[in-house]
Amino acid sequence: GQKVVKVFSHEEKAKADFSLQMNPEYPSNYINAILENMELYKYLVIPSDSSVLAGLEDMHIPYILCFPERTAKEEYRRRYLQRGNNEEFIDIFIGGWDNFMKSLQYDEYGAKIILAEDKYLLDVKDRIDKIILSGELPIQG
Repeated sequence: GQKVVKVFSHEEKAKADFSLQMNPEYPSNYINAILENMELYKYLVIPSDSSVLAGLEDMHIPYILCFPERTAKEEYRRRYLQRGNNEEFIDIFIGGWDNFMKSLQYDEYGAKIILAEDKYLLDVKDRIDKIILSGELPIQG
């Protein structure tokens, strides 16, 4: 498959920075931003935050979950380090890996694509397109 290499800036280092204050409008502001952009873009790639996903489900907005197989934990630790994420971010995602993967696996609303250890989103773009075109997603409305 194709691999995309991107030089990440300070934004990756700011993830999971506990000194940053959470927007009190979250997750509704995030869901509203998704709704505002749905007509503008073919794909919206968002983090699989449970409160955002629950809000999308409540509004009958379809989504596809793309997440790695559970055995890819060390591969993802390496990717996070390589792209410059801070230790707090890595501790959150790698520390809670099994529970996070389990929550995504048990999601009953979204369509699912489980990424093999060496795969990226671009590697499964054709599968994403097929799911969208086939109507396998929950119906909007």
